[in-house]
Amino acid sequence: MHRERHPAWPRACLMVLGLLPLASMAEDWRKDEKLVGAGLWIRPAYQGADSMRTDPIPQLRLYGEHWFARTTQGLLEGGYRVALSSSLTAGAQLTYEPGRRTKDSAFLIDRNVATLDPGAAAGLHLEWDEKLGPAPVSALLRWRQHLDFDQGAKVDARFTVGVLATERIRAGVFTQVTWASEKSNQTYFGITPAESAATGLPAYSAGAGLRYWSLGLLGAYDFSRHWVALLSVEYNRLLSDARDSPYTQDANNFYISAGLTYRF
Repeated sequence: MHRERHPAWPRACLMVLGLLPLASMAEDWRKDEKLVGAGLWIRPAYQGADSMRTDPIPQLRLYGEHWFARTTQGLLEGGYRVALSSSLTAGAQLTYEPGRRTKDSAFLIDRNVATLDPGAAAGLHLEWDEKLGPAPVSALLRWRQHLDFDQGAKVDARFTVGVLATERIRAGVFTQVTWASEKSNQTYFGITPAESAATGLPAYSAGAGLRYWSLGLLGAYDFSRHWVALLSVEYNRLLSDARDSPYTQDANNFYISAGLTYRF
């Protein structure tokens, strides 16, 4: 049985609600700007772990007439986009899919759990960018099929609203819910009889369903014309079969990324 700390989402919701009155100061996110940089990512050792680790990460926001690469919608992804209207865009993308490294977690090491290698997924997305009053909003629907078809598919629904814009500072709030297929959930959270014998953990079958819900704050600070700092803080809550997996030590996880980018 997994250990679960006291849920932090009520505090996170109150923090976000406190920011919403600032939406009247918001302006459009600058999707025409090109940002390239690097940063650090503080994250759980794996999704559902109760220990943390820090990794270097790229930070990108590159949009051309059709081609794009970005890390600003929760994943490292790139692909091709076509405008369907002034506010609606459709595209195809390739995304990086993180795995689960045994050496990152004492829990996994002690139970001899096999490493799940990182990979990639191909998929499609629809993205809507508009303003509600003075506040910029963005809605993203993204399907991604792992290139190893045995690892299944996921669907993300993500919504972002700008809450603050000054001469140097921009901030936004986002929420996301992710659904995963049976193959996807079983790959990451399921335990076959053979894996049960090797690890000592009970066999567990993880079916299709909602994998997690998240709520976060993102921001940018302009140091100068060319140098921009990016920050993201995210609360992540595992749901249904992912929450109940023997691999899940804590269903409440936090992710923090911060970095410095160069603006072209």
